[in-house]
Amino acid sequence: MPARAVTRLRARGQALSLAALAALWPGLGCGGDDHADEPEPEPEPEIDPRHQVEAALADIHDALPGDLAEAVRFHTRALEGGELYGALPEGWESGHLDWSLRPPEDADLGFQTQYGVGFGCAGACEPKDWDSAIVHTEFAQYRASERFEILRDERIGRGSRIVTALRNETIYVTAAWWQEGASRYAFCRATLDGPAAEAREAFERACLATHPEL
Repeated sequence: MPARAVTRLRARGQALSLAALAALWPGLGCGGDDHADEPEPEPEPEIDPRHQVEAALADIHDALPGDLAEAVRFHTRALEGGELYGALPEGWESGHLDWSLRPPEDADLGFQTQYGVGFGCAGACEPKDWDSAIVHTEFAQYRASERFEILRDERIGRGSRIVTALRNETIYVTAAWWQEGASRYAFCRATLDGPAAEAREAFERACLATHPEL
């Protein structure tokens, strides 16, 4: 067969193949968008902070040791006009610090035991280098003294950190949340003395359940 005829047959075969593909995918070769008919992705649902904290309560209670499972119970509470939600111990009373709650005297949970969440400014309430400011305000104390043994030091997300330390059989838990450009940060602090020190994991989980609006 002449070479010119063979070339024509090959060209015709390629055209038929393209035509067959075009029948299966009409947009092929025509500038069509393969995803033109796909539905637009639905927007992510807004997070309900109260629901988020309440969802963590079961895990918090599961971490309580048996002898404290009834003495310490957490509930969800909105603070700062609903801009801060936390898991707080039920029945605990205001302490000597404006953010702190202390167990009732007859609970026998340790003289120093206290827990609370709140907002801080590390000086003037204005945007600043929060990484540096919060390390100095919340965490530096644990590294500055050899009397503290660091049990946990973990970044828990972008702009958040938790540190747990031990000193003289007392547990200290501190967590903080911050955001670039914000004029404040949020914190959770726990001092667990005496029998309450056994509930370290539960209080860590309670701190991590905190949901601030920065």
